[in-house]
Amino acid sequence: MTTWLTEYWYVFTGLGGSLLLLVLYVYARRHPQSLAMSLWQRLFYTAVASAVASGIFALLTAVFFPSAISVLQSPIFPFALLAVMWLAAPYIRRWIPLERSQS
Repeated sequence: MTTWLTEYWYVFTGLGGSLLLLVLYVYARRHPQSLAMSLWQRLFYTAVASAVASGIFALLTAVFFPSAISVLQSPIFPFALLAVMWLAAPYIRRWIPLERSQS
């Protein structure tokens, strides 16, 4: 491998991950009754809930436990938060529907 490729590996992984998400989104939109749409909606709820929860955790940690802010900066925290929100996504979807109902 070249030096450039080993230094900028994150560019290729970012582009590859974005391309995979785009392909999943397009396929899910074209097949609304498929498993892909179910996975897309679960991924969407996971992303939204993770963003909200990480903001709440950051504010609560900064206010009540300022010495523990390094926990939020650990490399394990985002993956643990995503895993918890992935499991909680179906329940959150029942409580807070993000899509508008057609009337």
